[in-house]
Amino acid sequence: MSSATYYDMTTGQILGSLTSVESDILANQPAGSGRISGVYDPDEYYVDVQNQTVTALPGRPANSEGFVFNYETKAWVDGRGSAQIPVTFRYRRNQLLLDSDWTQLPDAPADASAWKTYRQQLRALAVPTTAVEEAGLSWPVSPS
Repeated sequence: MSSATYYDMTTGQILGSLTSVESDILANQPAGSGRISGVYDPDEYYVDVQNQTVTALPGRPANSEGFVFNYETKAWVDGRGSAQIPVTFRYRRNQLLLDSDWTQLPDAPADASAWKTYRQQLRALAVPTTAVEEAGLSWPVSPS
């Protein structure tokens, strides 16, 4: 039995792995793909096409929800597209406002002034239009 990992010969993206007899490994190799010995997780590795070596993906950036690995640049990029970033931001901000609506009721057992300030800070946040702006956001901390 042998193990092999198939990869895109242009980008190095791992396409899949197979453990079987050599004839099955050859028969199942996708057209135009490269092959390297061993089994490698596509969520953790790619193949450096020039050197024919398996390389660990770099660590994901903080706040990387929606990021995908760009195999051409070998870097994590925001995969949501610029149109989705403001939508995601507004959803989160609106949810935080909804979650704190109760604090503005006249008989609420909370520091109304502190919560009012928090809610004003949420509304004052600039809507990000790029992943860089979004990553640099400093969300206000809710009063406890």
